[in-house]
Amino acid sequence: MPLRLAKVEDHAKWVWSPRENLLSIVDIEKDPLELTPRVLHDSSGQYEEITSELKHWFLATDLTETETVKSQTDEQILRSLV
Repeated sequence: MPLRLAKVEDHAKWVWSPRENLLSIVDIEKDPLELTPRVLHDSSGQYEEITSELKHWFLATDLTETETVKSQTDEQILRSLV
């Protein structure tokens, strides 16, 4: 699992830190600088519900290198990073 997973939907942004068992939720319309997130711990029922959705999405999209297709633009961008 990555160090952090995030999802933005409407005005809500969720950032999950699996190793720390923390989930930060921000209303990005009211707090665009994300200065006052609501933090949930793993003992919260809402934490379990949201993180299981994020984990399911990650596992479903975690492709191996042979499963990915890179366009010419992707290749150019990757070469420019070296």
